[in-house]
Amino acid sequence: MAINLLETLKAQFGDDLMRSLGDLTGEQPSLIRAATERAGEATLAGLIQRGSTPDGAATLANVLDDARFDDSVSANLAASARGAGSPASLIDQGKALLGSLFGDRTDGLARWVSSSSGVGQNSALSLMSLLAPAVLSLIKRQFGGNPDASGLRGLLDGQRGFLEKSAPAGLLPALGWQSWTPAAARAPEPDAVQPRRAVIAEPAERERSGFPWYWILLLLGLLLLGFLLMRGCDRADTAATRAPAASTAPAAPRQDVMVATAQPVDLVLRDNSKLRVMPGSIEHRLVTFIEDASKVPDQTTWFTFDGLEFETGSSNLKASSVERLKQIAAILKAYPAVNIKIGGYTDNVGDPQTNLKISGERAKATLQTLVSMGIGANRMEAEGYGEQHPVADNATDQGRQKNRRVDIRVTAK
Repeated sequence: MAINLLETLKAQFGDDLMRSLGDLTGEQPSLIRAATERAGEATLAGLIQRGSTPDGAATLANVLDDARFDDSVSANLAASARGAGSPASLIDQGKALLGSLFGDRTDGLARWVSSSSGVGQNSALSLMSLLAPAVLSLIKRQFGGNPDASGLRGLLDGQRGFLEKSAPAGLLPALGWQSWTPAAARAPEPDAVQPRRAVIAEPAERERSGFPWYWILLLLGLLLLGFLLMRGCDRADTAATRAPAASTAPAAPRQDVMVATAQPVDLVLRDNSKLRVMPGSIEHRLVTFIEDASKVPDQTTWFTFDGLEFETGSSNLKASSVERLKQIAAILKAYPAVNIKIGGYTDNVGDPQTNLKISGERAKATLQTLVSMGIGANRMEAEGYGEQHPVADNATDQGRQKNRRVDIRVTAK
């Protein structure tokens, strides 16, 4: 039976490691385990995707030749997190490794870890940076030494099925991951057509042995007539049943069901006002960042709105989105020293300049709505980035939907 690398990795996430990672990142203990698991899933998923081509597998094989990725890395993961040397140095090395492995997808994966677990994006990136060497060490261990590109590709290909079954929503789209069918499931297809060829050959054999040819023509005519009649019935049946089936299986309802199963929590703000929010929501992550004294405003930590929607092709906010912004306004009122920047983004469909214009208008519309709710305009700035900085694959509807978004970044607190 093939080893499940993801489960093997998670088995190492003991309490000692969780404490070390919590101390290192400054994240709440209630969030750190989920964040670590998401970081492990994101790192392994990225490696599987990278190794899915011959060139990618060859690159990974060369990386694994490095003596750093030995058994001690994964065995002493907790000690590494505590930092026998400098934790910052370990994280920087890990970030460089992630960049060389995943390139532009690194930020998207870190965003997914952050949004799906509730930790800050910097913490998510730090967790991935610490786990990446451990994951590579775990892979290398399966070969008892340095693997070749072919063997490595085979091992990673065998992990796709495990990950597709257990991966949380949003991870695979962040990688542009297409649906995959194992080779074993495709193998029976050539055998399945063989009996049909044998049956088709049988009437020809009868004809050669003296079967009257006119009966064959008559039989073929009857079969053709029956086929046409059945085809007409099938089309009518299909037209009657296909439309409702398609309308009941979009991707969005599955996400709604997942959100509905989570339990909202009370978020107590500094002015003692209280918000009812979902764990991992933008309100939850924003307040966690503001309250954490170790979190310093930077250029890369953005918080993505979940549920902020505009009318199609315009900067007019939907009514539900205006209600959502009241939560952000309450947070800004509770923390008067906090300043923010609002970023607008689109997918890559259409003219880039038009997309840039719309994204800027939506960012400004968000700012003006907050101003109308009593937030000083001098505390905020807005900018549109168009189709820059995608967080998902624009080749899919789900990916384009994720890229059409509004983000917030804390610039002062």
